[in-house]
Amino acid sequence: MKAEPPHPLVGLEVTTVAINPQEGQILVALEAAPLDRIRLMKTLFLVWYRSGRPNTGPFDFQPYLYGPCALDLYTALDGLKARGLVISQRPRSSVYHLTESGKREAVTAPVDAQLRALVAEIARWAVGEGLSGLINQVYAEAPDFAAQADVSEPKGGGMVDPAHTA
Repeated sequence: MKAEPPHPLVGLEVTTVAINPQEGQILVALEAAPLDRIRLMKTLFLVWYRSGRPNTGPFDFQPYLYGPCALDLYTALDGLKARGLVISQRPRSSVYHLTESGKREAVTAPVDAQLRALVAEIARWAVGEGLSGLINQVYAEAPDFAAQADVSEPKGGGMVDPAHTA
């Protein structure tokens, strides 16, 4: 009887990357509801804002053309996608979902219970809200983030934030 060669993956070390606070909030939001980039951004902004705008918040929100934007959120989201925890059908404009691995990571993400509840509540609200209603709510709660906003409708109708679709 001929011995089988060892499997090529035998002996390889598998390293996992710990979920950081940014990624944890994204996972918790997507666990509550699949969200597009704009709804995810505005959800996590409202979480930060309603939490008293902590200086050490996981994202660096800045006023932008269509309200608050944190470019580091996109970096964290791309990292989660690269690790196979989050998927989307189209590169930038579709809805993001958790993979099975992402669902497992969301359960143990480093997000305390009170913050987890707030993230989930806002995500579930945002998924059912129209874009104009969502953005109007953000501006109503955080008028200082509307100061640089372009509230005009772009040609062709609909509200599109270049930062969220680029």
